[in-house]
Amino acid sequence: MAAPTHPSPQLVHSSLRTTFTGVIHPKSTPDCSIHQYRGIKYASIPARFRQSVLFNSYPEGTDVTRFGPICPQRPANKTVEDELFGTPADDTVPFCKMQQDEFECLNMNITCPAGVPTTPLLPVMVWIHGGGERGSGSSWAYDGGAIVKKSAELGKPIILVTINYRIGLFGFAASPALRDDNEAAGDVGVGNYGLHDQRQALTWIRNYIGEFGGAASSVTIFGSSTGASDVVSHLLSSRNSTTPLFHRAIVQSPVIDPSPPNVYAAGSMMSRLLCRINSSLSGDIDTLRKVNPDDLVNLSWQTRVTDDGAWFKDGWKTWFEDEGYTNGNRRRSRSRASQRSGSGSARPRSKSRSRASSRPPSDQQPMIIGDSSPSFAPEYLPAEVSLMSMWTAPLLNRRLKAVCQSLAKASRILRAYELDSSQISAEDEEEEIFKIEERVRQLVHDARVGWPTDRAAEAAVRDRGGRGVWRYVFDEEGVEDVRCFFDCAKVSAISLGLSGSYGQKMYESDEMGGTYSEEEVSSSSSEDSFDDGMDDNDSAFGSYDDDVWGTSSYTCASPYQLVRDALQSRWISFSYGESPWNEHGVYVFGPEGETGERSTRIFEGRRRKDLWSETLAPLGMTTVWKVGVELERGPTGVGMGVAVVGNMKV
Repeated sequence: MAAPTHPSPQLVHSSLRTTFTGVIHPKSTPDCSIHQYRGIKYASIPARFRQSVLFNSYPEGTDVTRFGPICPQRPANKTVEDELFGTPADDTVPFCKMQQDEFECLNMNITCPAGVPTTPLLPVMVWIHGGGERGSGSSWAYDGGAIVKKSAELGKPIILVTINYRIGLFGFAASPALRDDNEAAGDVGVGNYGLHDQRQALTWIRNYIGEFGGAASSVTIFGSSTGASDVVSHLLSSRNSTTPLFHRAIVQSPVIDPSPPNVYAAGSMMSRLLCRINSSLSGDIDTLRKVNPDDLVNLSWQTRVTDDGAWFKDGWKTWFEDEGYTNGNRRRSRSRASQRSGSGSARPRSKSRSRASSRPPSDQQPMIIGDSSPSFAPEYLPAEVSLMSMWTAPLLNRRLKAVCQSLAKASRILRAYELDSSQISAEDEEEEIFKIEERVRQLVHDARVGWPTDRAAEAAVRDRGGRGVWRYVFDEEGVEDVRCFFDCAKVSAISLGLSGSYGQKMYESDEMGGTYSEEEVSSSSSEDSFDDGMDDNDSAFGSYDDDVWGTSSYTCASPYQLVRDALQSRWISFSYGESPWNEHGVYVFGPEGETGERSTRIFEGRRRKDLWSETLAPLGMTTVWKVGVELERGPTGVGMGVAVVGNMKV
């Protein structure tokens, strides 16, 4: 039976005095229709390297059927989704060539169930994409159709918002000259323009999401990799202390720099970069603003956030101080000891104390935090040899000694990660290379993601009086937590629990990425075959051909499905203000489809907590961070602009 056709949804927004015309999402079914409003402008950029301004002036009718422009970014042989998720080279995925525009890139995409009642309003989840210098909230990998549909099926419908913001040099450049320029224009602080963009998006959501059916009083922000580090930056911001714009946060594998540069250090880095274009650019802001954006995107800007004296709240560095982490470990050890002995649990908590701890200050939002393991499936590795496989034992020894400024500390790291010459020697040269790369990946992950995530979680627990923080670990092989939540990308046969061929969809894109044909290799479910009845011109530049959003077809519950369902339901429940699991335990996702709440001792074993305390903690977070950065770049010191985080590069 042919699926019914639908007119384009129209949302009359009385506050903004416009009618938004969106699209029927192809994940819709006759029983569950999903609307999507694409490319809604939320802020304007007055000039390059200036803070954005909230936008709320629309024409009487606003066409939001196509994705908006994204921030200019460097071209690459791989798509950013390939770098983030490691999609196999022979895996053809939905592709859309987004228009790039430096001054029109501040837009958002809103996905919501159709016919949302005005009461009660629905929780809003706001995705902050990662990718470092590349990426977009309009990527097919972050499409909200599947998760919004799933939320409705669970009886807990949500509204999903993905945002675009300035990245790279456009979003995070800083220098004393820029600070003076920004202050003259009335801006407070310098740099961190991408973070200010994100905050403007949250301001727009607070003011205007209500007529989309969303609750401005129930906003959850979440992100992965550099997007997760941005979430942490918002949690620690001074403006979050005075004017919080969100109510919960989910932090997924954050790449946190514990010691971001100040304005002068950022300015020095910026001057060195700009000298590649013109030696006079660094101090002349007017001339710098006239430089072709294509020239700027080729300058690899590795800094994410600048400590400009304005963005962060007072005392934010205590999150990363070694003393706080050590004391936190001691308190946790005492707590476990008291639990084993039976003490500490017999005396009930007073009612007043219970109320105080269950109602944290508005800037102490409840949070989920965790990371993905550094394990990887072989088919997800690029064919070319990675930079980390170029390390040898002597080179590692010299580099670590230089970074640690201590032969003893460097030797301790090498032994702890089995990278000492005696531990990695092998008769077969290829086997030795594999050993080194695998163990260096472990060290890089621990230095840049695993240990900093644990430090951030400990600090959050400390700030919130021991409540309001939920830990998780994601160890499912061949897939990431991001892919499980959005459920848009195909997954490996390993995670499906299958060998050989399996049900999937094949996609063929034209050179411009605007038109797709779909071929079913195996029979699809009814939802995959639903025709949204869209016009042919909806597959034009800047819009996906909307029949590509199907997912793989399975005949039984696979490890991927088990992990996906558990993660989706808990993230959605959290957005409703519910406890996703016991906050004193740790939730595990994988391996082999395992899900459930476990004791903290299980977590400590999976994430080598003892090794971190004995080997990394004595070095301090800043030195450990440098170790991770240096090793990720390879022995030549020529980095790729991406950090390896488990299966992801960020």
